[in-house]
Amino acid sequence: MSALLNWLLIAVGIGGMFLILIAPHEGGHFLVAKIFKVRVIEFSIGAGTKLWSMTRNGTLYAIRMLPILGYVRMGGMEADDLDDRNGFHSRPAWQRIVILVGGPAANFLVAALLITGFGLTQLNTDPGKILSVSPGAPAAAAGFQSGVGGGVGGYTTTPTPEAMFGETPPLTKPTG
Repeated sequence: MSALLNWLLIAVGIGGMFLILIAPHEGGHFLVAKIFKVRVIEFSIGAGTKLWSMTRNGTLYAIRMLPILGYVRMGGMEADDLDDRNGFHSRPAWQRIVILVGGPAANFLVAALLITGFGLTQLNTDPGKILSVSPGAPAAAAGFQSGVGGGVGGYTTTPTPEAMFGETPPLTKPTG
């Protein structure tokens, strides 16, 4: 049973990874195309058999079985549809370029948000504590040690809200 659960978690993780990459990417193309009033025929996440679909304002929205790709099908991109006045190829070159760049730009934004979110969870709960010192580094030569409370020149850090907002000095001289 444990092996089955492990494989299920792997499958869900891989699917989730593709969705984090694919959905925003295709959403970027879709959003920019809509801004430039390009007719969007279909917005689809996944490949294969449709699991869910709906049509709204002339666009078919679909989620498909295999989360390995996605696509935005726009008017004017197929051989028999190149003369569509609301199609992709009827737009100026700069608008077509912006539509194409919309996907990677959305991926960049998602990456920035994920990195920022991860970074915000990595707060040091013990301000001034030295987390690690590389052997042979100048800090090691100066006598710094991992896991030891920080301080500079006999002063210790004061992790209080008052010190953070400048109402009291952040460093205090030890007593005694």
